[in-house]
Amino acid sequence: MNYELLWTRPALKDLRRLDSTVQKRIWHAVDRFLENKAHIRKLTDRQDEWKLRVGDYRIILKLDRTKRIIYVIRPIFRTSNFSREIIYLPDVERGKLAPI
Repeated sequence: MNYELLWTRPALKDLRRLDSTVQKRIWHAVDRFLENKAHIRKLTDRQDEWKLRVGDYRIILKLDRTKRIIYVIRPIFRTSNFSREIIYLPDVERGKLAPI
C-alpha cells in the first residue's frame, strides 16, 4: 500500500516562496497524509487529482494508482481559482520531477 512521493519543480519553487512556518506545516501535512491517506478531497471534474487542506493553503496532488506514485503539483492559496492556477501537469508529463 506504500506510495512514492514526487514533488514537481513548480511545487518546490512555490513552496520556497512561502513563509518558513507555512513551509513546515505543508511538509508535516504531506508526511501525515502519506501515513494515513486521510483528509483529502477529490477535485471536481479532474481525474485522479486531489487537494489536501493545510490552513489557508490547498496542496494539489495527483495520484497515479498504477505506478503507485503521488505527485505534489503545487500549493495554492485557498482563495485562488484552482482551474486558473493549475497548469495541467506539464512537469509530470515531461518527467521534470524532484524525488523526495
